[in-house]
Amino acid sequence: MDDTFKARYLLAGELDYELRIRGIVTKRSSDDKRRLLQRSVDKDIGRPLELILAYKDPQFDYEQEVESINSTIDSIKQLMPEFEGSPQDALFKRLRTRIAHVTLRVLRIKIPDNLSENDAKEMVEFRNESHATCALLEAELYDKVETTASPQVSSPVAPVIFPSVVPSLPPVVNTKLVPIYKWGISFSGEAQGVGVNQFLERVDELCQTRHATKDDLYNSAVIIIIIIIIIIEANTNRR
Repeated sequence: MDDTFKARYLLAGELDYELRIRGIVTKRSSDDKRRLLQRSVDKDIGRPLELILAYKDPQFDYEQEVESINSTIDSIKQLMPEFEGSPQDALFKRLRTRIAHVTLRVLRIKIPDNLSENDAKEMVEFRNESHATCALLEAELYDKVETTASPQVSSPVAPVIFPSVVPSLPPVVNTKLVPIYKWGISFSGEAQGVGVNQFLERVDELCQTRHATKDDLYNSAVIIIIIIIIIIEANTNRR
């Protein structure tokens, strides 16, 4: 494992998985969990890939694993179009870490000897196709770096599992924050299939990639309330 894997870029479920396979199960805060995981990951730096893949999930359930892997891949696919910049951008680092996480998670799937031929074939096909999807996502990420980088700088081809550190490139600076109410996210209740925690994690992702602060969130909330009041007053005056 190399030093590009950062615990702070993982979502809650991904974080718990990475801790669990390392024998750490805790109900502590997310910040504490990230510190615990990063310390453990730092110890893995330089170790052979075989040892990293040897970590086992004591709660492994194939159906649940398929659901978790597909969920992470779908989330990465949704984030990918938002990346435009250099390897120094937070979104690039987040995508790189999460692609590495899900790639290794896919490769840890072992095919039991006592499975029927059809079930074993299904598991092998899922593992192979998911691994290919992860490799394509990584290739897409690095292609986007190459298209936004200076023509004089060439980006090295990254390995499938953990990409090499890309040469430092000038970060793209966006001095004007797009108003948060224009980010295209909304919460309509869990009846729509999106839980509160999922919504808040999505907001946190977007805040980090757009370098938004807590003050930005607060100010946007005030703006939204003002807009609602204006709309209500306008509708009232029409009556």
